[in-house]
Amino acid sequence: MDITLLDGSIGQELMKRSDDAPTALWSTLVMIEHPELVGQVHAEYFRVGATIATTNTYPVLQDRLDTNGYDLDIRLLWDVEVHFLEVMGSKMTSHVFESVLSMFCKISRCY
Repeated sequence: MDITLLDGSIGQELMKRSDDAPTALWSTLVMIEHPELVGQVHAEYFRVGATIATTNTYPVLQDRLDTNGYDLDIRLLWDVEVHFLEVMGSKMTSHVFESVLSMFCKISRCY
């Protein structure tokens, strides 16, 4: 029997590793201020056996950035995730999943 392992919490782990105080943008802000942590968290999950990665893009919404005073296109933050997962994926067989509802909300607000 084959066993497929999904990674664990991304956002909460990013918050823990950043040592930043929680904000309305929590893990989104970590991606802005500490993008290297994204790669570290994904790498650690793959190192311990995960073969499926979920992105940390579900909290990344344009209206949240705008409301909190960040003049930043969310596609730049998606690129942070894509970059690290491409790097990880080139080293091993893996799969990446993103919430369909989350992606729909982002695309409908962004384009």
